[in-house]
Amino acid sequence: MAQRIIAAVVLIPIFLALIYLGGLWSVALFTVMGLVGAHEFYRMLAVSGYHPATWLGIVWTAALILSGWHPDLLPLDAVITAGLFVLLTYTLFQTEQ
Repeated sequence: MAQRIIAAVVLIPIFLALIYLGGLWSVALFTVMGLVGAHEFYRMLAVSGYHPATWLGIVWTAALILSGWHPDLLPLDAVITAGLFVLLTYTLFQTEQ
């Protein structure tokens, strides 16, 4: 419990500073947080006995976050369409493990 409190005391000011600075700092913070969350999600699926496409999901998560930051560079509809196409193609050719 003490370790979590110490981590919170150290990390909360860093997070608030990055959000306050805005721009690329906030994008980097939210991207890292999203990627850590996606990695944790896929790790829980693997522990539960599923075989997720971890790297595809993590790349897709990064693309979704970055499309929100710069929609002219990465339009959301293109990111969703390409992600679904790649994921379904990967699933089609995946063999039983």
